[in-house]
Amino acid sequence: MERDDGARPPGSVLGGTDPGTGPAETSAGRRGTAWEGRWGTVEQRLRECCAADTWVAAMLEGRPYASLDAALARSDQALAGLDDNALAQALAAHSRIGDPPTGGDREATRSRAEQAGARDADPELAERLARGNRDYEERFGRVFLIHASGRSAEQMYAALRERLHNDPGTERAVVRRELAGIVRGRLTALAGED
Repeated sequence: MERDDGARPPGSVLGGTDPGTGPAETSAGRRGTAWEGRWGTVEQRLRECCAADTWVAAMLEGRPYASLDAALARSDQALAGLDDNALAQALAAHSRIGDPPTGGDREATRSRAEQAGARDADPELAERLARGNRDYEERFGRVFLIHASGRSAEQMYAALRERLHNDPGTERAVVRRELAGIVRGRLTALAGED
């Protein structure tokens, strides 16, 4: 039965039940779906979870997923295989902790919700977070990434200070783990919206 309310049918993004015209080229250069709804294409929705082209392509190639667990397993595998350039591409889509994006799009709204704990920091802690972000970027050459959902500003700052002592290899592994947590949370939310 066709829906006329503009909503996606259940399972459309991860499950592959697109009501559209079938495969089409994606910007990642892979076959994906041409389906578009009011939420955007499947590729756009996946890119909100992780901006790395290789991750998006892997997730599109794996569709349809029999379950959320299958999609999460594919995501974990794809994230583990990201090279340094793809990891940098994924990280470039993330804002500094304590400095979330101000836009009104879905990605900015989600980022602000994920960083809610940092938003409630007192001015002194907010300044320490900002200074810590700068120290981290100077040391590692990338944004400090942490799976912020459910963490207070104090917890995020403590993790930032601790991670500043990591060697580059250890920190790269921590960043991958944090990114995987963020992406898992976003994929789970995406499946819940489906």
